[in-house]
Amino acid sequence: MDLVVLSTGMVPSRHSVKLIETLGLNKDSYGFLTEVHGCLKPQETTNMGIYICGCAAGPKNIPSSVSTASAAASKAAILLSKDTIIQELIIAEVDENLCMGCQRCEKLCNYGAIKVDRDSIAQVDDLKCKGCGVCASSCPAHAIDIKYHRDIQFVEEIKGICCTELEYKEEYVDTIELITEKLKSLTP
Repeated sequence: MDLVVLSTGMVPSRHSVKLIETLGLNKDSYGFLTEVHGCLKPQETTNMGIYICGCAAGPKNIPSSVSTASAAASKAAILLSKDTIIQELIIAEVDENLCMGCQRCEKLCNYGAIKVDRDSIAQVDDLKCKGCGVCASSCPAHAIDIKYHRDIQFVEEIKGICCTELEYKEEYVDTIELITEKLKSLTP
């Protein structure tokens, strides 16, 4: 080894802690802001319209900082160029009769979209929910469904595919009936 280059350690700004708390953003173990997904949504935070770039997400060199700043500015320009903001309709929906208030969904939601109220019923913030389905898959009471992606809809779709006039197979019908009975036993 002919050359060793050392650099000064980098820490987040002391003002960033207050900003993170005020805006409800996520941070890593070092105190830097975290993205929703490092590869798929590298500048996006869990809050719509707030984008991170440069050293706010961790130590970066100048070309990388400029590149992420350009990407964040582009995303912000796209959002601001529209007259209205389009909200995705595929979001979580809670059946209050089934919810037992275990708070599992609240703890697992990466977007802070679910809060359990005083009555021990999970409430979904429609604007924060991204419809990822983590809450629905983790709910032990099966009280959460994703709009337009409910279990019963998939069962009916499978029935339609497997029970056509051309390929009617009794084994598929029996399996689907078992699934349907299981789903009915879970709902009141």
